[in-house]
Amino acid sequence: MSMTTYPIPDTLPELTITATDFIEGLSTYADEAGLGKNSAATIQSDLNRATVLDAEYEAVRGSKSAALYPALRKADKEGRGFITQAKKPLAFHLGEDWSEKWIMAGLKNGTTQVPKTLEGRETLLADLAAYFAKHPGHEVVGFGVTAARARQLYLALAGARAAVEAQKDGQKAARSARDKAITTLRKRIRATISELDLQLEADSPVWASLGLTPPAQKVKASRKSKTKAVEAKITTATASTRITADATEVALAK
Repeated sequence: MSMTTYPIPDTLPELTITATDFIEGLSTYADEAGLGKNSAATIQSDLNRATVLDAEYEAVRGSKSAALYPALRKADKEGRGFITQAKKPLAFHLGEDWSEKWIMAGLKNGTTQVPKTLEGRETLLADLAAYFAKHPGHEVVGFGVTAARARQLYLALAGARAAVEAQKDGQKAARSARDKAITTLRKRIRATISELDLQLEADSPVWASLGLTPPAQKVKASRKSKTKAVEAKITTATASTRITADATEVALAK
């Protein structure tokens, strides 16, 4: 028998069921199985690690929607509002239409529109903070258009964006660790089947205790399937021959 005749689940929920069957079966038939390193204990250890790492991955992934992204949207919204508000006093000093004067305030792309990218808005907030710090007379304190406010909003947006990026990296690392643990568990189960293949008889009760069809039954089922296929071909061929013979008799009768 080849171990490849037993498919190993890919997903952790299904793999957990298979691993649990193996753990219980090998614990019951430890002496009969006669396994070395591929034992119930090693499978349990691999399963525990995969389960823990999966929980860690789900926790990291959940933190994205729970707090980080709402904080980023809030910081960006407030930053957008400040930029829009700041353009009004800036237009008084720099002109209604864009010119090279606007470059000093951070609007460098030939337009006074709010940047379309998150990175662009973050950079502009930093530039506006620097601009108003150099030109305090252009601030409008009553409307909150100040260097201090621009700096505050820049730091909030930059911090929120950095947190999201860090979370993405953490999620990627957690997923990779989880997937490696699942792969290790799948390899462990395959190795166990391979080792059992050398230790057990084809009709050993150990196979069923692991949730697997005993090899002897698999061979018997395969033979029945092949026999039915052959019988079906013979029946089809016989029917075809009869139809041909009937057609010939009809033709001769005419």
